[in-house]
Amino acid sequence: MFFDIEEELKKLPAKPGVYIMHDSNDNIIYVGKAISLKNRVRQYFQSSRNLTPKIQQMVSHINYFEYIITDSELEALVLECNLIKEHRPKYNTMLKDDKSYPYIKVTVNEAYPRVLFARQRGKDKAKYFGPYTSSKSIKDTLELLRKIYFIRTCNRNLPKDIGKDRPCLYYHIKQCKAPCQGYVSEAEYKESIQKVLEFLNGNYSLVTKELEEKMKQAAENLEFENAAEYRDLLNSVMQIAQKQKITSSELEDRDILALATAGNEAVVQVFFIRSGKLIGRDHFYLTGVEHESKSSILTSFVKQFYAGTPLIPRELILGESIEDQEIIEEWLSSKRGQKVYIKVPIKGEKERLVELARKNASLVLQQDAEKIKREEARTVGALKQIGELLNIPGIRRIEAFDISNTSGFESVGSMVVYENGKPKRNDYRKFKIRSVKGPDDYASMEEVLTRRLTHAIREERALHEKNALLEEHAVQEGHTIRKEDVLPEEGTLHEEGTLHEEDALPEEGTLREEDVLREEDALPEEGTLHEEDVLREEDVLREEGTLREDVICKEDVLRKEDTLPEEDILHEEDIIHGEDALREDTLHEEDTFPEEDPLHEEHSPREEQQHGEKSPVREYDSFNKLPDLIMMDGGKGQVNIAKKVLDNLNMVIPVCGMVKDDNHRTRGLYYNNTEIPIDTHSEAFRLITRIQDETHRFAIEYHKLLRGKTQIRSVLDDIKGVGAARRKALMKHFQSIEAIKEASVEELAAVPSMNKPAAEKVYEFFRS
Repeated sequence: MFFDIEEELKKLPAKPGVYIMHDSNDNIIYVGKAISLKNRVRQYFQSSRNLTPKIQQMVSHINYFEYIITDSELEALVLECNLIKEHRPKYNTMLKDDKSYPYIKVTVNEAYPRVLFARQRGKDKAKYFGPYTSSKSIKDTLELLRKIYFIRTCNRNLPKDIGKDRPCLYYHIKQCKAPCQGYVSEAEYKESIQKVLEFLNGNYSLVTKELEEKMKQAAENLEFENAAEYRDLLNSVMQIAQKQKITSSELEDRDILALATAGNEAVVQVFFIRSGKLIGRDHFYLTGVEHESKSSILTSFVKQFYAGTPLIPRELILGESIEDQEIIEEWLSSKRGQKVYIKVPIKGEKERLVELARKNASLVLQQDAEKIKREEARTVGALKQIGELLNIPGIRRIEAFDISNTSGFESVGSMVVYENGKPKRNDYRKFKIRSVKGPDDYASMEEVLTRRLTHAIREERALHEKNALLEEHAVQEGHTIRKEDVLPEEGTLHEEGTLHEEDALPEEGTLREEDVLREEDALPEEGTLHEEDVLREEDVLREEGTLREDVICKEDVLRKEDTLPEEDILHEEDIIHGEDALREDTLHEEDTFPEEDPLHEEHSPREEQQHGEKSPVREYDSFNKLPDLIMMDGGKGQVNIAKKVLDNLNMVIPVCGMVKDDNHRTRGLYYNNTEIPIDTHSEAFRLITRIQDETHRFAIEYHKLLRGKTQIRSVLDDIKGVGAARRKALMKHFQSIEAIKEASVEELAAVPSMNKPAAEKVYEFFRS
């Protein structure tokens, strides 16, 4: 759509409202409010204005804008807060933490009230206490109240359900008096609830006095175990009372806010004071604050934070003055139902509290910076150390391999991937060994490496063919090929090696039909298999998802009438993605694309940099990314197997072995026929240990999964057409195999998920 910004600026009204900036992809990138839309929006496009670099960048991405007129500036403020929270625009200063603080809920409207944990304050007749800054503190308090006042926790409708069921466990461990059985009267129970309300209101003197008396009485009666229990309860109450320190003689509700900034991030520290007591504190991160003033940052925080919290204090004590203070005070007052004051103290007790909050915010930023340095040392720094040990500069991607089996049974291989020193679980792969019989780790590893690397070669060949087609088409049409339009042909394929939508060939091009991923070839949302993407019926053993040992090709086709039930699994080359390590019964879109065209939907980093947003383009499978270093779980033998595979495929990738000592602990690296010792206190050693342990874990978990499936079998698994769903349905209906044997075809067909052909097969199976 054509949008003339200069003309639209002339049409802006001089009224309060909200303006919304859009980029070329129709994404909302900024939301703001104005007393006069005409004056405020024009300022963004005036060259004489001294805009911050962030706003200048935002203006350069504006494709069009729209606005909403409001009756007042207050309405504009409320609408702005709602739109920012809903759309989270890129160039607004954003609050990263969207926390909701929990409450303690007392259902005083019930005959036998309960004391519950509540995430939100509901509009009901219950009483709410809080909000609390810690969920753990609420759970500790609820546990203490149960022990002291024996409050029920069940959901039974009392007194209607009295005596209908036996008492729960809390009655037997003496934390409930079982009102569900009528063991306590309604009046006596409500006396306990009244004491609970006193406790939650901060009146601890009654309960401490009561517990002290019970403790002394038990001690006098020589009931020392009971006395010890009362002593522990008394200590717990005292701990809760001490956490709520008195900060002021004024029994006011107020929040203390102060901030600290570092680069593009800021931290706001908030102290929550209720009835003059400091009940908790919390800190919040904001991003996109570079070149922003502290006043502007704090303004953004106040608007976003208090738009999402139901409890507004009477006072906000701030470390910096904020913009639009009067209108924000009016907005907060309308939310609270009483006048709210925003103050910036200069001296006195409140100023000292603000300074304390500011120091806490600075400490959080400092700790985060140290944490980032430690993380870099243990990841990128460790990779650099490994590169120096092996004399291999620029290591970024490491792939590690391991084999797991039990005396050759259910032999599997694992591949784990580390990039920049961190595990990249989306690129993990599992291999079910096909061609090797018995416990032969070397042959199994040769198969795994061959399958992994030939997959990369096939994808690289596909890239080469597509580049050739692009060049041929350009010559025929008389076009010039841009460098960025050509997909990389050799070596490691990087994320930028993708085919962009704007570079796609026109319809009259020379691409073959099988080289183009048609829209109808895309997987539907439910992950339904296409005919050309699945296996023939004879290539499947059972509906448990176990693939046959012989090699299964993707060209094999399953007819519609042979469609596998939901329990079946199909993975490309029997490979399961890392995030599905424990869920074999999952079919993934990236595992089902035709081998001739492995393109699938991804996001292009290059387009994200240009437009600031993600847009769908086509990218090859992650298998096309070759590693900078291959690490084998083993020594000379495993390394030589890897070198043999690489030589056979004419590939050059450094290979090293992770050598273990007699106690099965990492000892060093085997590289270029030499064992290289490693300092056990270095970050490189720790990273190698993590990689080796992760490779073991990944392989062993897959092996255990397959072994468990094989060990748990039913005679029904041998019946063609009966999978896990039908097996469960039959057992649930008939309760035993003997009953299934005796059932007629009609009785079998009447079972849910069964049909007549399947019933006939079951009937014939037990009579053949």
